[in-house]
This record gives sequence, C-alpha cells and structure tokens, in this order.
Amino acid sequence: MEQRILDLKRNMSQCEPTQRHVEFVDSVHKYWIRNGRMSPSQVRYLESLEGTYSPEQIQAEKDWKEQYSDDHRDVACKVAEYYVNQVEPYFNDIVRVVQADKEGHVLSQKQFTKMCMNKYSVKVLEEYSRKPRFSKGDAVEVKRTNRIDLCKWNERYIRSRLYQRNVTDGERLVGFVMDVDCKPITRAAKGSKIYQVLFVGESGPHYVHESDIKKAKV
Repeated sequence: MEQRILDLKRNMSQCEPTQRHVEFVDSVHKYWIRNGRMSPSQVRYLESLEGTYSPEQIQAEKDWKEQYSDDHRDVACKVAEYYVNQVEPYFNDIVRVVQADKEGHVLSQKQFTKMCMNKYSVKVLEEYSRKPRFSKGDAVEVKRTNRIDLCKWNERYIRSRLYQRNVTDGERLVGFVMDVDCKPITRAAKGSKIYQVLFVGESGPHYVHESDIKKAKV
C-alpha cells in the first residue's frame, strides 16, 4: 500500500494537483506509517485519486493544455464576464484565473468544462453566436412587456425605471440603434444581446436587451 501512495505522489508531482488532494495524500501516508493500515474510506478516496492522477490522465491534461487556443480563451472570457456580473458568485476561482490574464490564461480541461459547458454558459454562448436582429441606424420601439430597468449597463437606473413604467402604461418610446452587441451578455436567455439606443428627445444613449425592443412603426 505504501508503494501505491508513493506512486501517486510521484504522479501528482508531474501536474498541478489541488491543495486538498496533496494534503490528503500526505495525511494518509503519515497515517499508514504510524498505523500500518488505512480505513476503508481512505482506501476508496485513494483509489479515486489514483484514477484522477493516472499517467493516462496526466498525459491527456498535457495534451489539452498544449491545444488550448485563442478560441478557448474567447469562450472562457465571454463566460467569465457573464458569471462576474451575476448577483450570486459562481466559479470565482476560475473566473479570477481568466480575468487576470485574458489573452494568456490556460484552464485545465476540468475547469473549462465546469465553467464553460454547463447549461447556462451554453445559452450565453449561443446568444453570442446568433445574428443580431437589429442593425445600426434601425428605428426601434420599446416593447410594452420590456424590462429595460434590468439592463445592468445603464448608470441612470431611475431613468430606466421610469421608461419601463411609462411604456408598460401605454406610452410609446422610440429611438435609433447606435451600436450593436456593444456590451457583454449577462443573461442566459434568448434576446440578451445588448444594443445602444438613442431615444427620441434624449441627449444621451441607453442600453437595452434585444428582447426589450421591436422595429418601430413609422
């Protein structure tokens, strides 16, 4: 058994094990030296780590990192931006790695799969890849069912809330698209692309989600 522990330590030294895994292996090694045995739960966990840090898995991870490309970085940056703008923190450790070095970071396959391939991230990425419904210069109108007050990129929240309430009450709010896809997507839903719109009568532009606007009837 001790040889298995030593083999595992050697394998782990060839990659980047988690601190928790390192601490467990060191602890169980000391336990073995002191008692000459291991508990069934310790054996089961050791076996799981032997699979995680097998030579095959270590080589697969090396291959993954060598193939980690700018396309992977682009995906990771978009998804990290989505998560950093959520109320509840998710994947904080991975997000920090990405945002600390957007152009040079390399995530492990496990990190990339965990953050970038869950159902919410997939929806965000699908929204990025979808063709915008509106173009610069288009005349648009805010839908009655809008929630432009929820678009986080507006600094004037009170103004956004007023717009939302007035349109819901039946007032028309028409404007012109000034920019398309101009801010990171922060909602995992269709229609979450961000547009910059200048409303008629306003001196400054406003940010809205695609789902909040429609083509204006002129």
